[in-house]
Amino acid sequence: MTGQPFNAVTPRQYKAAVLQLDVQFNKVGWHFPQQRILSLWGDVAPTLSGARPPEPMVLRLNTYDCAEYWHTNLVPGEYKVDDFQVTTPTDVIGQHIHLVKFDVTSSDGAANGWNYEDGTLSPDEVRERIAAINRFNGDTALQPQAHPFFGPGPVLEDPLNPGQTVGRWLGARTTVQRWLADPVVNRYGKDRGLGIVFSHDHFGPSTHQQVGLYATVLSEPAQSQWKHNETGETLYSGRTLANVSGTDGGPTSCSAQRESSPSWWRPSATSRSRSSRRPTSTVPGSSSWERVSRARSSGCSATP
Repeated sequence: MTGQPFNAVTPRQYKAAVLQLDVQFNKVGWHFPQQRILSLWGDVAPTLSGARPPEPMVLRLNTYDCAEYWHTNLVPGEYKVDDFQVTTPTDVIGQHIHLVKFDVTSSDGAANGWNYEDGTLSPDEVRERIAAINRFNGDTALQPQAHPFFGPGPVLEDPLNPGQTVGRWLGARTTVQRWLADPVVNRYGKDRGLGIVFSHDHFGPSTHQQVGLYATVLSEPAQSQWKHNETGETLYSGRTLANVSGTDGGPTSCSAQRESSPSWWRPSATSRSRSSRRPTSTVPGSSSWERVSRARSSGCSATP
């Protein structure tokens, strides 16, 4: 699409990571030690340290956007038994997106038929596989590598080598998906975007959807811009990270205002002829600024 800023050559980038943290829910101290959420790469450290409160992951796209989504797995390879669930392997986690277009063989976030297994292995699983291969071959030729951004991570006791320690994130992997947002035109000829899109893990959904591991993608009309409801900060402002090319897509928030200015986009001739039958004042959502109340559905209330 001519004039579209985020296309196949220069896609909109989001770099997110799955992390596990102990979340406190109230002042009394009620907490959940195996909460699993998605967070942008630049928000992982402040979220784990408590400097940034955890919040639902909301990504934003515009009509005609081509998006590149980087998915990193930083969680343990097993969900431990608790009062609510049984011990469950979580050695691979995917991010299955709905509604947008994608190549099902490589960007489905799942394992379907003969398609590639589009999931991201846990660091525990990577280290375990490397140890098994080395034992079979009788050497130590293979060694897990530190993630280029997150490094080896916090140190813990190595379950594969009693008495030794290892970086919790050593061997962490990142998989990359590509998404395309098509237009959705209403009867007035106005593009409304795909709206609210659900994204979740497809390898252990019965476990992870109970502990918060899912995300919302809000698809808006072409060339929309977004600002934080409370601070006015521009979202998706090209935040860069050390030792990583491109942006992680930050900052983001589940609460935002949207400014629509599709100056270059025009509906088709058929759509224009339909819309000309009604006064323009009847077209819903015609104001330049709109409070995105849809963000409330992700669990974060927009400021009145």
